[in-house]
Amino acid sequence: MMYKHGHSVLKIVDHSKYFEVKIVPALLDNYMYIIVDKYKKEAAVIDPVEPERIKDILDDEELQCTLKSAFITHHHWDHAGGNTKLLTLYPGIEIYAGDDRTEGYTKLVKNNQVLKIGNLTVCCMSSPCHTSGHMSYYVTGNHGESPALFSGDSIFLSGCGKFFEGSAAQMFDNMQTLTTLPKPTRIYCGHELTVMNLKFAYKEDPGNLDLADRLEWAKKCRTNAVPTVPSTVEEEMRFNPFVTAINATVLDELRQRRNRFRSHKKNRDSITSLTSSASTSPVDRSGAASAASSGISC
Repeated sequence: MMYKHGHSVLKIVDHSKYFEVKIVPALLDNYMYIIVDKYKKEAAVIDPVEPERIKDILDDEELQCTLKSAFITHHHWDHAGGNTKLLTLYPGIEIYAGDDRTEGYTKLVKNNQVLKIGNLTVCCMSSPCHTSGHMSYYVTGNHGESPALFSGDSIFLSGCGKFFEGSAAQMFDNMQTLTTLPKPTRIYCGHELTVMNLKFAYKEDPGNLDLADRLEWAKKCRTNAVPTVPSTVEEEMRFNPFVTAINATVLDELRQRRNRFRSHKKNRDSITSLTSSASTSPVDRSGAASAASSGISC
């Protein structure tokens, strides 16, 4: 299914019989995620910057799930900017966030706090650096099976977020925490940046044929407007140079080189023809374009 304003097709990932994730494109290269407990018919959304699109999808669902909550990874507008509208579309919904700067939040959460989406379990994981209040969400089935990590702008596929409000030591800790999660854990990040990240990773390690193959796979996905997310913890331990960095100093130097590499590559590797040809949009995209080109959000 292709959305008129989307940079990617809608993709659905089945984690188990009753646990699925819908990957929903937003803005120029953002992703929103709908988490569904099909048994309880309850849903939650991650970073609903375009809430009308979320509503359209849920209204079209045969299962007719009830949206109960939203989980916001950080306060930047391209993740939290739809919260106020979401509250008007779904009065009474809980909007959880780890930062009191987050627009429209209803409840603040703390590190290791546990919440529920139907029978699914959500563990809040503080992941500061990109922003000081950044929160990732670790979701599992009723018995701890089929884990998923919604990492926002902390950990990307083969990359990491910029250090806007934190240090390399904090990001290094985030990466170390990632490696303690079960290897099959699927990782859902906040932006489609995989091709550019892999280009950088391959530049750093040009003899790595596995990286070359991974890059070709990612390019093929994006040519067909297919999301490259999710990855897994095991894959990031193979393909993400920020995960394999041996200490914070190495990671910091790597991030600085990535910043310079990106400054010469302004194409966000999204299917821009889809967004540029759209005549209408549920949000103002002028800010999205400037943020995308300047790297403000990630």
